[in-house]
Amino acid sequence: MMSNPASLPSRRRTGRRYTILVFIVLALIDGWTGFSRHLEHAGGAEPRAPEWVVHCHASILAQACNFGLTRMAQLADLSYRQLAWCTTWYLREETLKPAIASIVNRHHRQSLAQLWGGGTENINALHAGDVGLRINPDPFQGDSE
Repeated sequence: MMSNPASLPSRRRTGRRYTILVFIVLALIDGWTGFSRHLEHAGGAEPRAPEWVVHCHASILAQACNFGLTRMAQLADLSYRQLAWCTTWYLREETLKPAIASIVNRHHRQSLAQLWGGGTENINALHAGDVGLRINPDPFQGDSE
């Protein structure tokens, strides 16, 4: 789990500032949720370097923002080979599903989230029922009444 944003890439050049800030936010989210503990090596090996999680975070951001690994390597001043290695060995469906679930579970435990219900019903149906609204299934058609 990454809990030290100071170990993140620190370059503050124009064009990289926001990428670095997103790295810090992702590291904080990882500290709160521990999602990186689910990112296990496909072969069961232990991480070779302590900064492997930084490369995993960068690989996740590259996919989430549709940058691609080459652009992320440039923005974060990381090695493309290490990003590709992390993507191949750590970011798989069987590791990402529980990682995402840990983030969602953390959100679900927040007091504000409880105001929206238990998460088992469609939120639109809940609101329509609460205020007596009728949802028109075809918004392009007028009411028949």
